[in-house]
Amino acid sequence: MRYLLLFLCISITNILSAQLTIGNGITLGISGNAVVTVSGMDINNQGTIAAGPASTLRVQGVATQCLRTNGSPLQNLVVEQTQLDLLDNCTVLGILSFPVQGGRVILGNNDLVLGTDATVSGHGPNAFVVTNNAGEMAKQNLGAVPFTFPVGNNANSYNPLTLAENGTADEISVRCTASPLTNGDSGAPIGSDMVNTAWEVKEANAGGSSLAATAQWSATEDELPGFVRTDCGIARYNTGTDWDLPPAGMANAAGSDPYSRSRSGLTPGILAVADEAFMNRVLVSPKVMLSGPYSTVTDQMSDALRSLVDFPLSAPATYGSGKFTHAGRQPISGYSIDPAILSVTGSNAIVDWVFLWFKDPANPATNLQTSIALLQRDGDVVDMDGVSPVVIPGNATQNYILGIGHRNHLTVRSPNGSGLNFSETATTVYDFTTAQNKAHGTNPMRQVDTSPIKFGLYAGNANVNVASNNNVKYNGSANDRTVILQTVGILTPNNTVAGYRNDDLNLDGLVKYNGSANDRTVILQTVGILTPSNTVTEQL
Repeated sequence: MRYLLLFLCISITNILSAQLTIGNGITLGISGNAVVTVSGMDINNQGTIAAGPASTLRVQGVATQCLRTNGSPLQNLVVEQTQLDLLDNCTVLGILSFPVQGGRVILGNNDLVLGTDATVSGHGPNAFVVTNNAGEMAKQNLGAVPFTFPVGNNANSYNPLTLAENGTADEISVRCTASPLTNGDSGAPIGSDMVNTAWEVKEANAGGSSLAATAQWSATEDELPGFVRTDCGIARYNTGTDWDLPPAGMANAAGSDPYSRSRSGLTPGILAVADEAFMNRVLVSPKVMLSGPYSTVTDQMSDALRSLVDFPLSAPATYGSGKFTHAGRQPISGYSIDPAILSVTGSNAIVDWVFLWFKDPANPATNLQTSIALLQRDGDVVDMDGVSPVVIPGNATQNYILGIGHRNHLTVRSPNGSGLNFSETATTVYDFTTAQNKAHGTNPMRQVDTSPIKFGLYAGNANVNVASNNNVKYNGSANDRTVILQTVGILTPNNTVAGYRNDDLNLDGLVKYNGSANDRTVILQTVGILTPSNTVTEQL
């Protein structure tokens, strides 16, 4: 068999200033610690490169240079070339180095694979791997030690992605794309509220990956219109659905141009950096009755409060402290409504504001997310527009226990167990009114009607702003009856006080201690007319 074997056996730099072609059947042997420098010319291997331990291939120059390895792995590759185009897949087992911060490796449709022990040095905004087509940069046997993939989609866009494999070690590859797309890997480019690049991450062996990722971008080069850098996170596209961006993953970007955000627990897929516009939200439509304003004549609640001049157009101050302390993410603009909503009559008329909780099924005492909504006469809980299902920050892949409360009624929540599953596209309906077992605890609600059978939240928590805000008491210390008496005047128990108040327990716009439709009787109905010393406590 005819071949040529060329060994470079000395640890010096060998300058080759003509095109280096290794013909078919020819082996170029580079001995251990030797350095071969190819200046300004292509390397076209049609044979074999036998790279000894710690040997180095250095490419340098200002003109575009091409490299074909023909499947032969390199030990060390030093890129001092302005542009090095790969003509086939290239494997580097040792060090990929950019010593002069001025070279780029252009992949095209070819892959650059780094071995298990391989490292990258010298990379930066002017020295990185350009994934301008289908080619990927891969790292074999990626484990828990973070590894930076110094990639960008074009020669002027540097968007490195750092990954650590906290699951099963695997070969992980990264391709930086020109822009995030509406369907992840297809559809139109997204034009706002994101960083204008995306990272396609793959694993060689399906399953077992749990990646921690840190994505980097430039404010001037990469941020799309409307993008809020102070409130963003790494989103992953869920095939066939939408971008997955958990509320807990949102925060201010780290750094100072370049900026970065991190996220753990990721599976391979398409990643992008997005702001609140892409954050996960689920749709929920609870139904609940308040026993205080409920009427058996109409089978609905009174909507008298909406006509008051002091009915709040923003969420009541009560909703923000004590048991109504917020958890999770709240809208930057707060909770407010258009006054026109209060002109709606009939079953959809607004009764009052209510408070919602998403609780952890494994520990219901833990509030994961809260929100504020509106309550209609027929019991429907709706969003700030007065008609739509409530949109709450949450994850469709996570179950929650649903809680609902009112400023002077006792809170209820759905029963213990696996919790309720919610969706970002379909509304989850949960009706507390149909049976006691729709809420956690023993007799957690008061039956307010027999035909049809309906249950409502216990009314009477007039002293909601004090420490003992989780019960209703008619007698004894810190009872709710005394709050009403103090409002109308201890010496004037027949007095009435109008307005939007927490001690207006039947929500008719008047605080009354005596006479018809008085609020003291509401408390007595909750604790029991024959048991006025009883205490009814929330069962949360």
